[in-house]
Amino acid sequence: MSMGSHMVVIAMIRRVTEFSPFVGIAVESETYFGVYNVFSKHITLNHVGVGIHLKTNIGRGEIIRNITISNVYMVNVHKGIKIAGDVVDHPNENYNRNALPVIKHVRITNVWGKKVQKADLIIGLKNSPFTNICLSNINLRNEKFNRFK
Repeated sequence: MSMGSHMVVIAMIRRVTEFSPFVGIAVESETYFGVYNVFSKHITLNHVGVGIHLKTNIGRGEIIRNITISNVYMVNVHKGIKIAGDVVDHPNENYNRNALPVIKHVRITNVWGKKVQKADLIIGLKNSPFTNICLSNINLRNEKFNRFK
């Protein structure tokens, strides 16, 4: 749905089980109009590289806004939550090196995990700080695998 010069996106993702060596839930600003209004809940992630990943960088797109992720259970995950402004890949060399992305109004709640090697990582951008990020009720554990249990 398009309204004037901005695009309105509403995505609802529910009750998904994911097995992937890459990312369980990924939101990235590679789109021209940005990403808005994403709701994801009741997700199970097993054996993924990154459980929840919001990513952008200078020149990658406009905005990531109004993202709600809740009730996520993850097992055997390398990184639990990663919000990064340092993603270095670009589709080609003609990207706008002055375009600053925006990440705001992100809510990640009720996330549980076991055998998570690294809990979270947030890397912002100096000239475009991430704002209104809420992490609530996050419980990620790095329990070592014991074959005798």
